[in-house]
Order: sequence, then structure tokens, then C-alpha cells
Amino acid sequence: MAIRPGDPDNPRLPARVASCLALAALGFLAGCGLLPGSTPPPPTAVPDPDVPAPTLFDQPWADRAIFEADLRDEQRGVLEALPEATVYHLKLELHDSLTELDAEQELLFTNQETVALDAVYLRLFPNISGGATDLLAAAVNGQAVEPGYELERSVLRLPLGEPLGPGERVVIRLSYRVQVPEGVGGNYGILGYTDEILALAHIYPMVAVYDDEGWNLEIPPDIGDLVYADSSFYVVQVTAPPDLVLATSGVEIEREESEGLRRTVYAAGPARDFYLA
Repeated sequence: MAIRPGDPDNPRLPARVASCLALAALGFLAGCGLLPGSTPPPPTAVPDPDVPAPTLFDQPWADRAIFEADLRDEQRGVLEALPEATVYHLKLELHDSLTELDAEQELLFTNQETVALDAVYLRLFPNISGGATDLLAAAVNGQAVEPGYELERSVLRLPLGEPLGPGERVVIRLSYRVQVPEGVGGNYGILGYTDEILALAHIYPMVAVYDDEGWNLEIPPDIGDLVYADSSFYVVQVTAPPDLVLATSGVEIEREESEGLRRTVYAAGPARDFYLA
């Protein structure tokens, strides 16, 4: 019920008290970023009880603050606008040969469609770019699954135990090894090792796009951009010899050296791919 002046049960507040309450309310609104012209606060991470917590990084799935440094100030509102975007966590370790790497990958996938999905499809682009992705293990929400391959092993099908309804989420965990071709690989050399340059374009299993035609899985031509992907968020750790110069998507957020190796963590997004060279 509104407080009205003259109500016997709700007398008019003294002016000093009313002023204090008004100032307190303004302070609350300012703290919440609700005043005109104020900057909205970064999204607050809220644990999702329906999905497993991440294990590769101490970085909650819903926490977007880590990606602020990768965006211009006026674009940071996009972090709140993509609550259902896929989140990738990657740990990549380069071998001394630089033509092989081991990887651990965990990703949060949300069904953004209007129909239930009985599987999630991922693209394995190295398998059609002169290299190879060898899957070692796969799990969905902590349960091991038996994947299937399609289209010259360029597509990985991960079956779901139960159909994933619209808005529902799963966590996919993968372990794999990537073989990198020596010399200029396919598609203008975006995957390959030549002239002391290691190019590692889209080397990780990438969630395929589900569009008005269903899952988009055809093999793309090798004379242009291979990637058709939704905007996603990436947290990536690269373990490599310390004398290598790394160029990546996103921004560096952490670095340490031990046992003759450098571990560097990057945050990127929203972006449709993560690139490393």
C-alpha cells in the first residue's frame, strides 16, 4: 500500500527522514547501475544447478567478467545479451616437434532451438585440412559416450542419453590429439608448420551450427573461410616452450613458467572462432 500524507496509520514522514531515504534509494540505484547514464555492472556469475561445474579452470560458466578486457567499453553490453552462447574451456599443450599437440576440452552447450536435440554435432576441421584429430575420450555431463563420425571424419556426433529440450544445457568433455601437417596445408596454409611458423586455425572440435535446415554439416570448399559458427566465449591455456612467440585471439589474462614451459591463459569472446599461431 502506498504511504499517503494524512493517513492516520501512515503519517507523513519527517522531511529529514524522507531526504535520507531518498538519498539511500539513489545510492542503491547507482550501485545497481540503474541511474540514467550509469554504466551497467558486469554480469554476475550464478551457478547453474542443472549442469556440472567446470573442471579445467576455476571459471564459472556464467561469469562474463573475464571477457570485458577483450571488448571496447561501448560494446560490453553484449556480455549480457548472449546468456546462452557456448562457452569453451581449452587446455592445449604443444609437443617439442610443434607438429603435434594434446588437448583437454570442456564446453557448455545450450539448446537455443525450438526443438529437442538427441545429439550434439561438432566439426573436426583438421581432418579435412591435411591434419588429423584423434579423439581419446568423450563424455556428456560426466557420462562416457560412444561418438560417431560422418563426412570423412570431419563431423563428430555425440549422442545424448535423453533429448535436450529448448533452453536446456549439457557439459561436453573431450580429450584428443591433433596432428599438424608440415608445410603449407589446405585452405591457404591456415593449418600447418612451415618456415618456423605454426598456424593452428580451428584445431579444436567446434559445435556445428543448427539453423533453419537443421545441423549444418556439409564439407566446405578449401578455398576460403571454412568456419560457419555461432558466437561463443573461450578460455584457453596454451602450454609451450617459452621461446615461442604466440599470437592468438582475445587477450592474455595469466602467465607462468615452470619446468622449462610457459603456460599462458587467454580469454576471447564473443567470437565465432579461436585462433592460435
